[in-house]
Amino acid sequence: MNRCYLIMAATLLFASASLRASEPWFITLDGVAGLPVAPQEYRVGDSQGVQSLYGGEAYVAYRFYQGYSLGLGYNYSALARQAGPLEFSIPELGLQADLPELGSGTPYVRLTGGYNALSDAPNGWSGRYVGQVALGYLLPLSSHVGLDLALGYWAASPQNTVLQAPIIKVGVAFDGFCQKTVAVEAKPSSAASPAGHP
Repeated sequence: MNRCYLIMAATLLFASASLRASEPWFITLDGVAGLPVAPQEYRVGDSQGVQSLYGGEAYVAYRFYQGYSLGLGYNYSALARQAGPLEFSIPELGLQADLPELGSGTPYVRLTGGYNALSDAPNGWSGRYVGQVALGYLLPLSSHVGLDLALGYWAASPQNTVLQAPIIKVGVAFDGFCQKTVAVEAKPSSAASPAGHP
């Protein structure tokens, strides 16, 4: 578990150092919440099984071609249950496509997938695949900071079944995703030549 935190911290430090020097880099830090569809396997006695999904996600990406970017993320979340929380830690690989710009913000579609890293945790899943698809909107707050709002769908594969959850993500995004190139036209000088000079 400690190794996962160290890897994530190193990734965030590297990304932060790169942001100002390279505009194609960007990072989003989000809180995640959802309402899972609980499979029968997670019902304990008369309990109602899984009640909610909550956690956080960090995502660092690089725009490699126009509006397309590849990224690495890290999601640490938990399922709230009457039997106790069930945690998972997921390094993610993602692909993001920015939609045509609408207004002053940037809508996007992001698809990510990963493999749970909590193989030794007593209350974590061992070796489970997880995937997410999200439709989001980056609302610029300044030239390098924006608000990230997204709706998505989360799916995992515990105990040979599929646990699904509609999710909402809210957070912040950093770097030049909201910068615009403004063409400046050169204007001819309007100052008249001094009298007596050609």
